[in-house]
Amino acid sequence: MREGQRAILRVGGGTRMYVVRIEEVREDALVLSAPVRLGHVVPVKPGTEVEVQYHQDDTMYGFHTRVEDFRPGHLPLITVARPTQIRTVQRREHVRWPVSLKVVIAVADGEREVAGRAVDLSGGGLAADLPGEWQEGQEVRVRLCLSAQEIVEAGGRVVRVVRPPAPAAPTRYGWRNTVLRPARVAFEFTCITPGAREAIIRYIFSRQRQFLRSGHVGRDWGAG
Repeated sequence: MREGQRAILRVGGGTRMYVVRIEEVREDALVLSAPVRLGHVVPVKPGTEVEVQYHQDDTMYGFHTRVEDFRPGHLPLITVARPTQIRTVQRREHVRWPVSLKVVIAVADGEREVAGRAVDLSGGGLAADLPGEWQEGQEVRVRLCLSAQEIVEAGGRVVRVVRPPAPAAPTRYGWRNTVLRPARVAFEFTCITPGAREAIIRYIFSRQRQFLRSGHVGRDWGAG
């Protein structure tokens, strides 16, 4: 690590990523630029667990630490404890990354195909916003569009379904209509070729490098 270096910050195990800058390297702490979203500083409370990743010599390194101080002002800063252990992030690891990619989910019984947007991706699975009803344990076939030229497919299983509350609106008769919002559905890959998994991992590492080189310190990307 060095001062002035860009790094990726994940706050509290969430899916949203931020590019921050290492402002100061101390013996017992690191001072980072505070994350920014849509032009506004994201306050990070002391005690919050964070993950930091950075590239050096074409290798990705990462560590987990805890926020010790948040200092707003003209140059908002956060101070984190200096890590006791820094690990090399291996390509084979299932690193999660926020995305916005077209995905088509075919239910295993072949009765329907549902199109949606993948919002979170790793070599081990993905999360997507999808219409319709979904149940944990449901077997599916995933078709994911990494680019116009590269589509990967895999067998999968629903592991989690989270549906936001439906909004209600009054009608002229006093009844309330509700609109069913898309569900956030998480899938694990249960049958995927090594080539397909490698394509996903290659895509994620490519996005990480582009994110760090973007030059927009504090800008978040693609969480959906």
